Amino acid sequence: MPTLISGSTGVNKIQDGTIVAADMSGTLADQNTPAFMAVPHIGGDYIASSTWAKVDWTTEVYDTDSKFASSRFTPTVAGKYHFTCQIMWEQIDDRTNNHIALYKNGSEYHRVMFYSVNPDGGGGGPLSSASLDVTAISDTDDYFEIYVYQSSGGRHVRGTTHSTGSYFSAFKLAGA
Repeated sequence: MPTLISGSTGVNKIQDGTIVAADMSGTLADQNTPAFMAVPHIGGDYIASSTWAKVDWTTEVYDTDSKFASSRFTPTVAGKYHFTCQIMWEQIDDRTNNHIALYKNGSEYHRVMFYSVNPDGGGGGPLSSASLDVTAISDTDDYFEIYVYQSSGGRHVRGTTHSTGSYFSAFKLAGA
C-alpha cells in the first residue's frame, strides 16, 4: 500500500525518485480574487459631447468577494490588479477623439485614446469600440472607476445583458 505524503512528511515518502502518493486537499495560498465583471444597462449611458463622465455599470456578471458596488471597485486586499474595460459606442461620428480612463481614488490613473473612423465617412456610423488594459497596485483602501469622453455629439455607451458590448472587469494577480 502506498504511503501518503502530507505537509508534515518529507523526502522519506518518495521511492526511487517517484512520489508514491500526495495529499492535495489543501487550498491555494494566493488566488486571483477579489475579481469582478460588470456591464452597463441595456439602454446604455448617454454621454454628452466633450464631457468626461463616469460610466454606470449597473449589472454585475460576477463579483467574487462583493467588492464592486455603485460602479466602483474597492478591492480592500492589497496587491497588483489587472483591469480591462471595453467601451462600445453607438453611432460615433467620423474622425472624433474618444477616451477611456481608469480612475484611482478619484484621479486619472491610466487613459487610452482612440480616433474613430467610420466607413460611411459621416455621422451616425456603425458601432465603435476601444479597450483599456492596465495593471495597477492597490492598497487596502483604494478604489477604481471608469470614466469616458467623446467629442461626437451626445452618444450612448452600449449596454448588453452579457459581455459582448461594454464591460469593466478586474482581478488580483496571484503571486505578484
